[in-house]
Amino acid sequence: LVELFNVLLKINVAQSRILVHSIVQPETIICCFETAAFETKTVQSQLDTIYQLSKSSNVTVQIDQSDIKTVIELHIPILTPKIVLLVDVNEDFIELVSRYLFQYGYQYVIARTGKEAIDKARTINPNAIILDVMITEPDGWSVLQTLHNHHASFEIPIIVTTVLSASELAMALGAVAFLSKPISEVDLMNALSDMMV
Repeated sequence: LVELFNVLLKINVAQSRILVHSIVQPETIICCFETAAFETKTVQSQLDTIYQLSKSSNVTVQIDQSDIKTVIELHIPILTPKIVLLVDVNEDFIELVSRYLFQYGYQYVIARTGKEAIDKARTINPNAIILDVMITEPDGWSVLQTLHNHHASFEIPIIVTTVLSASELAMALGAVAFLSKPISEVDLMNALSDMMV
């Protein structure tokens, strides 16, 4: 939106008004920009920038030209944020992973004990769980088994993270991915994106 305003200000040589309005629909927001007519050929490079930005963010752009005005519509899909339950006791790890999740548009909820993890998994029904098995009350292995074996949570994909060499055990108990600590941003985001498809 900022880039579109920037382009409109650059090409609005007549210094006319730019009218902006929006319509919110169940799955889309339509932002409409109306300004005095301009010749699209003379501003093609700026419009190309808008088209490139829109493709990378799944926004549809429509431009309608008449003798007196130009109307640009952006159809912006409303995306429901994915929720990740982060289960760990290490504050540095929680802070690091929280930063990763926020940066990639995930919402997150934190649990620090096994009981809290089980309760939150069943209450919020997250899209994924990042679970360190070194938690207590009960331990992470018990949490993994409990969530995997319960009808309310067995479909939630779980990524096990630990310093232990236990990938085979984690997968046998129901994890869909295993990441050894310290984990990298790339590995974590790849694992999450694979299970969010």
